[in-house]
Amino acid sequence: MPAALPVQVPPSPAPGGAAGNASGPGITLSAVIQTALEANPDLRSAEERIRIADATLIKARADFYPKLTLTEAVVDTNIAGLAFFLEVNQRRLSLSQNFNNPGFVGNISTLLTLQYKLYTGGRRTAEALSAAEQRRAAAFALDATRNEMVYRVAEAYYRLLQTREIVKSRSAAVDQVKRHLTFVQSRYDNGTAVRSDVLTVDVRLAEAREGLITATNQAELTWLILENVTGRRFDHDVTPGNEPAPWTEHVDVIEAAVGEAIGRRPEIGAGQSDVRAAAHQIEAARAARRPTLDFIGNFSTFSLNRNSGGDGLFLGLIASLNLFDGHRLKAEVARASARERELEAQQQRLIMDVELEVRRAFVALRDAEGRLSVSGQAILQANQSLHEIEDRYNDDKATITQLIDAQVANINARVRRSSAEADVQIARAGLERVLGRLTQDPTH
Repeated sequence: MPAALPVQVPPSPAPGGAAGNASGPGITLSAVIQTALEANPDLRSAEERIRIADATLIKARADFYPKLTLTEAVVDTNIAGLAFFLEVNQRRLSLSQNFNNPGFVGNISTLLTLQYKLYTGGRRTAEALSAAEQRRAAAFALDATRNEMVYRVAEAYYRLLQTREIVKSRSAAVDQVKRHLTFVQSRYDNGTAVRSDVLTVDVRLAEAREGLITATNQAELTWLILENVTGRRFDHDVTPGNEPAPWTEHVDVIEAAVGEAIGRRPEIGAGQSDVRAAAHQIEAARAARRPTLDFIGNFSTFSLNRNSGGDGLFLGLIASLNLFDGHRLKAEVARASARERELEAQQQRLIMDVELEVRRAFVALRDAEGRLSVSGQAILQANQSLHEIEDRYNDDKATITQLIDAQVANINARVRRSSAEADVQIARAGLERVLGRLTQDPTH
């Protein structure tokens, strides 16, 4: 029996990462994260929400300042009452004129008004404090968006490394089966193999090609996902680099990690600010039950041509007290109080969810590291099995089907190794995310 063709087993990925040793120009995780920090639209949206909160805070604080307005008016009227008062204000009323038919009376007036809220029952102070807390919540929301985005970038990046290695493995499998098909076809032509051997290898070649098509499409999809989370397009021919993750060694005892997450997660900080803002809104609603005191001052001029006329000064204090409003204020206070209790309950749920996320992240990391360790042993066993089947095949003691099965098992072991390596890196990034460590650029 002629000797079998040498079996070309694709090299195992290097243990340092899912991509092995990348060759040629490439992109690194640090570069991709930096790109996302600059281009991700979710970050820009969160930044704009901070600017909205800044404007709201400025508006709330504006109530502490006086309001000064200038009004300029030019009128011409023959309405008896208006004409009478215009002439009085212009200091030119004559008792001999016909008050019922004054004719048209013109007037140019300037009014300068100063208003200042002396006391609002604490409403403006409460609203300003509430706006300040909402601004803090917006800043925490930006950190939360960045924390989540960096994790999504890392996840997409390592999935890209994984799929590229799977494509290499599947491509190598197709090449191997093609060589076997050529060899078996030659033996069949020489009368030393049966037709069923050719058909068997042909079926395996179709299966290998199907696996390669799926892996190639999955690799293309991971590029699209990476572009989606970063907000930028990439050259798909560029090779991702096998750069060590900046958080690889950041693993803590789980109980300490839970405490760290509760103290660092920006979502919790945002929730605390929302609760405080709601408490200030309750005080603002209650303030409407208290009296208010406003100062108003007017300086006005009335004339026909600005050369002559009259001017006046008005100063006053206005006090008001809401005596009855159909329980509107009571409803406002009840609504604000219910909102505070709702936010407190949401905050309690968030803390519980964060603790669960941390524990899940630790379990996911242990699981991925365990599978990575097992995958290494599986490759050794698959290699040993393949060599034994090769020897038996060369001695005409094994069929071509058994040889291909051994090769496929070897390829699948390497695919699982690539997946496990990517899963370890993603699990480590996930742990950093649930701890709230990715709020800043983790590459610096």
